[in-house]
Amino acid sequence: AFSNVGADNLADQMMKVGLKVVRVGRASSVSEHLWAYTLDAAIDRDPDAQKALENAVKATSNLTSRSSNGKGVEKRRKDGNGKRILEEHFRGLATAAVKASIKASNIAAARALREADVIVSTSIGAADPRLLAACGIVNDGDDNLKDQNKINTAHDKPNGRSPKSKTYATRRDSPDGLPALTLPFVIIDEACQSVEPASLIPITATDSCRSVVMLGDPCQLPPTVISDNSGDGSG
Repeated sequence: AFSNVGADNLADQMMKVGLKVVRVGRASSVSEHLWAYTLDAAIDRDPDAQKALENAVKATSNLTSRSSNGKGVEKRRKDGNGKRILEEHFRGLATAAVKASIKASNIAAARALREADVIVSTSIGAADPRLLAACGIVNDGDDNLKDQNKINTAHDKPNGRSPKSKTYATRRDSPDGLPALTLPFVIIDEACQSVEPASLIPITATDSCRSVVMLGDPCQLPPTVISDNSGDGSG
């Protein structure tokens, strides 16, 4: 749905008919009675994800406290670079812990999404990185995912090389180690209220949509478009 209220209403109605729903979105934007059904709640219930998150918090807190109060000065090496080396060591530990927490959270999210009958979000929320990861969409900013993708696609390239004219997909396995999640059926509620770019997100983001159903009342809330020439076809 285009709005959080619409998405919550969809989730409510689908739960009433016995479907298992996962609501993707920030808890602050989701109705309180649906918090237990959010993707964040599913991650919170996963012991591995929680342990990884706690380790990340401890590692980053340790790095912050050492940087602020100068702990570890007594461990400086004779070359005078001890403090910098020590800080880099703890920075490396914190970075590794944060990456591990993201990985564990993505695994927990993939498991929860795979078990769901229906995934509900706003149109823009369909681009949630945890949902995209479960669908095997590689984030170009994640070196670990890019390296894994290179390994996966190298087998499809002749002699491990790719012709310059050919582009290879960035889909990979889901973080839980199973084949990427596919979402072939997309239902867009409040379609007459939604602007076209927002409606395109759930259709294209997961690269697996095959059928689309768009619901909406053209006599009610129109799209909110702020433009002087939006109504004359020239915008």
